[in-house]
Amino acid sequence: MRRPVLSAMFSVMLLASILGRYVTVAAQNALKTATFTDPRRLGIRDRPQYVAVAFHDVVDKGSTGDQYAVTARNLVSFFEWLKANRWTAITLDDIKLARSGARPLPDHAVLITFDDGYRSLYTTVYPLLLAYKIPIVSSLVGRWMEGPKRETTKTGDDFVPGTDALISWEQAREMAQSGLVEFASHSYDLHRSDRANPQGGEQPAATTQLFDPVGGYETEDAYRKRVRADLERSRSLMERELGRSPRALT
Repeated sequence: MRRPVLSAMFSVMLLASILGRYVTVAAQNALKTATFTDPRRLGIRDRPQYVAVAFHDVVDKGSTGDQYAVTARNLVSFFEWLKANRWTAITLDDIKLARSGARPLPDHAVLITFDDGYRSLYTTVYPLLLAYKIPIVSSLVGRWMEGPKRETTKTGDDFVPGTDALISWEQAREMAQSGLVEFASHSYDLHRSDRANPQGGEQPAATTQLFDPVGGYETEDAYRKRVRADLERSRSLMERELGRSPRALT
């Protein structure tokens, strides 16, 4: 999940994994130096080219301990930089139309995403989207959205938000109705670590055949069934709460 080689569908994925106040500067520098490669040279056809920049939480001050968070001030600076340098924020519909040949993407196209659905998506990001007329995609973790009611806690190596740290479904519906926010799936319960070997080491649950002390390693078939069941549950939940199934998985 987590240089710029702009070629296929997601040419650059700049996750906000750079320490706090530097993330938007890193994104700007990457966009400045990005060079587009003709997809045909890579054996890829009909793939529109664009940059994807992913954010997580947005905070008032930089030293919160969350290495994925950016400050509201730096997010505003990033939006201003995009506008000044003629980058156009695009939607999933724009990508779909470009892939079908109906309408090409602009020369400087950027897909902006906000992962996890933190409360700041509604309180801080959404007002900025309305002001700048910038569309985004936001991905939600189903289990997190269903509770429990609390702030973020640490479970093993994972930080797990409670509903008090996240947007509500009502707020999600309001943002979706604005036309500026499309919600994607971040899985139902795969956004976590789980046991991956006899020694107790953990790996991402979404990409690992897990280990059970009694049953041993998960088979390929069992792994596929587990992931499919999780994503179907995510889709059903989002369809029920938002009135439509997610079109993307991040």
